[in-house]
Amino acid sequence: MFVVEKNIPIPNARNPNRKPPQAYPFEQMEIGDSFFIPVKDDEDYKKISQNVRYTNDYLFKGHRKVSIRHIEGGVRIWRIV
Repeated sequence: MFVVEKNIPIPNARNPNRKPPQAYPFEQMEIGDSFFIPVKDDEDYKKISQNVRYTNDYLFKGHRKVSIRHIEGGVRIWRIV
């Protein structure tokens, strides 16, 4: 048997004790700044792209703050907002 309770707030979906990823320098970047990550192949590009998007979403709560471009020899990430 389950007990039904009222007025229990829903916690945030993100773990409040988890620290944001520190792999990328988003917090130090100003609008227009960029950094380069060397990439060997398309599979590496996909992994880095997903990781950058996740980190950006985690740090900035889903607001688009960076633009990622696959360029010769790697990936360049710009802060755009």
